[in-house]
Amino acid sequence: MAAAPETAPVAVVIPTYNHAAFLPAAIRSVLAQKPCPLEIIIVDDGSDDHPEEAIKTFPGVRLVRQRNAGLSAARNRGVRETSAPFLLFLDADDRLLPGAIASGLASLASNPLAALTYGAYDIVDAPTRKVTKVAFRPVPTDAFAAFLAGNPVGMHGCVLYRRRALEGAGGFREGLSACEDYELYLRLSRDYPVLCHDDRCAQYWHHGGNMSRDAAFMLRSALRVLRDYREEADRRGHFNAYRAGVAGWKLFYTGVWAGLVREHRPGAAAMGLKLLRLAPATLIAKACSAALRVIR
Repeated sequence: MAAAPETAPVAVVIPTYNHAAFLPAAIRSVLAQKPCPLEIIIVDDGSDDHPEEAIKTFPGVRLVRQRNAGLSAARNRGVRETSAPFLLFLDADDRLLPGAIASGLASLASNPLAALTYGAYDIVDAPTRKVTKVAFRPVPTDAFAAFLAGNPVGMHGCVLYRRRALEGAGGFREGLSACEDYELYLRLSRDYPVLCHDDRCAQYWHHGGNMSRDAAFMLRSALRVLRDYREEADRRGHFNAYRAGVAGWKLFYTGVWAGLVREHRPGAAAMGLKLLRLAPATLIAKACSAALRVIR
């Protein structure tokens, strides 16, 4: 008889909302992990594209369903439905890379007080399958200041959480429609150590339907999250990091908008008007810079 595959004390939660077409590849990337996670659960957040059909060839994968309540609620449901001491959340349209779970567990073993660890990731352009390696950004000792100034993690799929820290913090904030992972990083880094390692753990697939392509929506969400931590930043002497975060998010998402303009994407003009209200000086500077490049 073949030996049973080694399992890791990890639950992988995959929320899905009308992403059934992506699910098989995401699940295969999880099942390819050595060691394999103890639990794999799909949380269907009110889809109408029949995710049960997409996962029926994976008998070890469990599906739970709920009325549409958003990504935070779907992830929290996954936490409640599992029991493993470590948690990894993978979006249905992304994939893990080999060794992701093993690297995360090894990192967290170095500090039993740490709430989470994260690794590096790649971006994959879905139509062309072109892979871009994203530069790894290690977190400094003062993780809270680093997360005020930006998001060193970059992609949620390369994060491994310690359950007791995540549950102790109250899980994902369900009133947020975006940047719920960023808000959780801020909350956890305020109270716990944060670790990292430079192994490549996940692929972030860009396919045109990613929520992060809506620059105005994402900027509004990021600034809302930061505002909630302004007083805490002041108390801890991190107001400069807070200001850097506000400026950095404006610069980043006006850059996303500029890329959509260059690609002649529909809706870029309307998005620009929304961004003009959120980041007028940054947007105007970005537009002027783009115009100068065209003239030259």
